[in-house]
Amino acid sequence: MPAKLLLAGAIIFEALGIVMMKEAHGLTVWWAVVLMTVFFGISFTCFTFCLRKMEVAVTYAIWSASGAILIFLIGFFFYKEAITIPIAICLALIILGVLILGSK
Repeated sequence: MPAKLLLAGAIIFEALGIVMMKEAHGLTVWWAVVLMTVFFGISFTCFTFCLRKMEVAVTYAIWSASGAILIFLIGFFFYKEAITIPIAICLALIILGVLILGSK
C-alpha cells in the first residue's frame, strides 16, 4: 500500500480516536472507550507501516499537524467550537507547513 495512503489512514483514524476520547467523558462511556482504543490502534498501525518508506521527522510533522487541523474542523462543525483570529492565524501557518513538508 502506498505510504501516503497509509499516512492519510493514520491521520483519519487518529482524529476518530480523539473524537471518541471526547465522547468517552473521562473513560466512563464504554463503547466510546472501545472505539477510541480501536481507532488509535489502527492509526498507529498505519503510521508504523508508513514509516517503512517515509522519513520519520517529516512524516510525524505531517501526521500531527494534519491531525490538529482535522480535529479543529471536527470541533468547529460538530461541537460548535469557536474560531478566533489567533486560532485562524495559527491554523493557516500549520496548513502552510504541512503543504511545504508534503511537497518534499
